[in-house]
Amino acid sequence: NLFGNLLLGSNVDRQVNMNLPLAEMLNAAGVQMRRGSGEITVYSSLLYVDEDNDGLDADQESQLSASDSVPQGGLRAWLRTDSLELSSGAAVLQWPDSSGQDHDATQAVASLAPVYVTNALNGQPAVDFDGAGNYLMGQVGEMTGVVSVIVVCRFDQLNQPGGDFDYVMRIGEHVTLQQVSVSRAATGYASGWDNAYYSWMGGAAYKGPELPGQQWMTLSVVHGGTGMSHAVWLDGVEETAEQYSGTLHLDGALEVGRYANSGTGGHWLDGQVAELLI
Repeated sequence: NLFGNLLLGSNVDRQVNMNLPLAEMLNAAGVQMRRGSGEITVYSSLLYVDEDNDGLDADQESQLSASDSVPQGGLRAWLRTDSLELSSGAAVLQWPDSSGQDHDATQAVASLAPVYVTNALNGQPAVDFDGAGNYLMGQVGEMTGVVSVIVVCRFDQLNQPGGDFDYVMRIGEHVTLQQVSVSRAATGYASGWDNAYYSWMGGAAYKGPELPGQQWMTLSVVHGGTGMSHAVWLDGVEETAEQYSGTLHLDGALEVGRYANSGTGGHWLDGQVAELLI
């Protein structure tokens, strides 16, 4: 009984308006409607984006079609496992960019490449990182101001071991306010930080929610948004995130599955990635 009474079995047209909880990842949200017996026929499905953050109304909203479910404006990289045509266990030497920007993520050394696995998430494939040296690199172009990252990922460790920081991705160089990351903190790093999401900003770490191990999740992160510097959604639910001051300026260097610089050595992802949008 979403709108009117669909259980009556009437053939009268009904219009149903609902907010999608995974609006940060528009192509991951689905709605199935049923009536008392059999499935209802859906003749058209329209998806709207609240462009001005004041709720869906007649002012400044845009409509997306099924073939354009991810907004293309400002999209720097879109890594999708359904763009890979590989056999299970094959090395992923190139992960094609579906944004139209040709910002592929690559690995020139086969022994350092992650591998393609099938039936990882709802029958769909993923890219598997072994936590011991697998990673991909790319370049998404210089970025300033607002930066958004959306990733569908899984951590293989139920709890992070001591000293083991897992990095799903990072953009930028090891300089304050010139780097962001999607990372999971080691057990014992600091009080209240066990398994926590954090973004390493080149000079300090800024904490968010605890991230579960051994299960898939969608993480959506916005840096430099309206009214706050750091916002995090876990599976479509907004979580508390530590704030920072200053404006980001990233050189666009991308690593997936690793964080490394000459001062710290490396931290690797022991887990899988199904999709990444920047």
